[in-house]
Amino acid sequence: MTKTCKRRRGPSTITTPEIRKQICDLYNLHNWTVKNICERYKMADKTIRDIIKRFDQEGTVHYKPRGGVSRKAQLKKEHEAFLRTMVDETEDETLLTLNQLREHLYSSFPYDFLNTEENNPLLSLATLSRHVDKKLVLSLKRKKQQHDKSLLISLQDQHRIEFYASLKKHDINDVVFVDKSDFSASMVYSKARSKRNTKSNKPKPIKHISIIGAMSLKRIESMQVVMIDKATDKFIFALFVENLLAWLDNAYGRPMCVLMDTDRLSPRETIENLFEKSQHTCLFLPLYSDLNPMEIMFNNLVHFVKRSPDKNNEGIADLIQEAKHTIQPTDCECWINQCINGMTDSESV
Repeated sequence: MTKTCKRRRGPSTITTPEIRKQICDLYNLHNWTVKNICERYKMADKTIRDIIKRFDQEGTVHYKPRGGVSRKAQLKKEHEAFLRTMVDETEDETLLTLNQLREHLYSSFPYDFLNTEENNPLLSLATLSRHVDKKLVLSLKRKKQQHDKSLLISLQDQHRIEFYASLKKHDINDVVFVDKSDFSASMVYSKARSKRNTKSNKPKPIKHISIIGAMSLKRIESMQVVMIDKATDKFIFALFVENLLAWLDNAYGRPMCVLMDTDRLSPRETIENLFEKSQHTCLFLPLYSDLNPMEIMFNNLVHFVKRSPDKNNEGIADLIQEAKHTIQPTDCECWINQCINGMTDSESV
């Protein structure tokens, strides 16, 4: 009895050794033709001829052995135990990758994962990864870095102490603080009332406003309000510092000390080059510090602009200049002393 096996190129017939032996007997002993055998067993002419040819040459009716050495690696229990031992004994600082785990398996079990005919490894990284994930139930996750908070705080305090030691070399009356702040469209109303089915005449949002200011113990030395792109922000700050140094020469005529945050405002080399050409000195505030009183002044300006009923897109720059006149010399002195007291507290810790 024959069976039909469906393949991509069409149906083909699978025969048993008994049927193949009957075909050979009919052809050799009973003198049947190939055509008669094809009609009886409903098989192709080439199939019948191949069966008879192989019987005449090799004397067998069995199928030819097909396939070669299996390339699929089998991870056994001893391999799993070895992998778990490697993962458990490895220190956290030296993480073993899949390539390294596979190399350790090859060296420990050379005859289990090597194709001797082609000398190619049988264990793929995908197979090893699935085994580690499914069998060992292990996953590769980012390890949380445990930072010593006390060490970070001590470093910040050390920077504050070093900065205050440099500041004490100058008279507080000769110190000028410089900083920058930003105003955006969130400072302006974005809603307005209008009739039904009509657009409201709400103001367009502001592109960007940068405020750069300088303050001494007695007054606000300079303030600039410009509407610019953030790409040109650093060039505007460098120009402001250059004009400020010229203003200090005309107003005081003596060396002054200027404090600023330069890492986020303008390249440090540009600022240092400007001070090398002048009689003034520059001190850079420590990173992530709240020692600049200009931040307190900017907060008061923001509060004034937000509470003003006359703010709009066209006049917000004039409104900021108007808010500058509300700041008194006593306010400047109070804000600077507040930051100085914060430096002294760090020194006493």
